[in-house]
Amino acid sequence: MCGDININYFIDPTHKQLLDLLLASYDLYSTVQFATRIQNNSHSAIDNIFINTLKFNDFSSFPIINGLSDHNAQEIIIRNIFEQNCDNHLCFNQRTDKF
Repeated sequence: MCGDININYFIDPTHKQLLDLLLASYDLYSTVQFATRIQNNSHSAIDNIFINTLKFNDFSSFPIINGLSDHNAQEIIIRNIFEQNCDNHLCFNQRTDKF
């Protein structure tokens, strides 16, 4: 799940905790640990990507500064994803290209 959640993860601990507890009940956890909105002399982390970090524990998230908005975009790379094929067998999918 991702988007502009309008809870500043840097300065709003009460709402952050409530959202984290709600999403954790669905096994979703925050992956963005950097500023997503930088304007003048302020910065905030109000955009986020939530994934099941217990299932996908090898990931990296990065800001993408695009200059098109007052919010920076976020990118997440999830490595070593297990997929289930149509024969109901698990197969290992590993990307070999470098980012």
